[in-house]
Amino acid sequence: KYNSLSFPTANCSLYINGIYNQSNSTTEQDVDTLFSVAGINDGLNQNYTIKCVMGGNNITVSDSRVFNVDKTFPYIILNNPIDNLNTTSTTINFNWTVVDAYDDSLLCNLTINGIVEANSIASLNNTPTNYTVYDLSDNIYFWNVTCWDSTKNTNASETRFYRVDATSPYWLNNNSFPESKSQY
Repeated sequence: KYNSLSFPTANCSLYINGIYNQSNSTTEQDVDTLFSVAGINDGLNQNYTIKCVMGGNNITVSDSRVFNVDKTFPYIILNNPIDNLNTTSTTINFNWTVVDAYDDSLLCNLTINGIVEANSIASLNNTPTNYTVYDLSDNIYFWNVTCWDSTKNTNASETRFYRVDATSPYWLNNNSFPESKSQY
């Protein structure tokens, strides 16, 4: 939007990172003008300015505005438990590392058997994160981690499984030896 009492229209140009991108020669005074831009690369601290020419000689340039573009999904590495783990422990320490191109900290959900066990766990970029689940019953469990960055780019890890078998086997043998030679 520009404001000039002498000129009802202006030719306004968009500059991204100091490079001309496009113009609108029918920009009206006190009316928002929309520039649609496609193909901007990922990157932080990019900038844009608007330069408007009115009546041929009157030029105004906006302040530079900073913006960030993040189209990269985070990547999640599952560290623990290992896939196909068989354990007698009813306590499992889950550990993962999320890697993102720009954010220092992301949020992650731990999902077990299709149910979010813990949500919005703060996870530092490229740093192992721990979350412990207690009192698990004997069962087979499938688990994964879903993380998102500040621009809501979301990704889910692979799904792994582990088995908890904390019940001791029970053996009942009332006979030490067969009662007769024909019984085994």
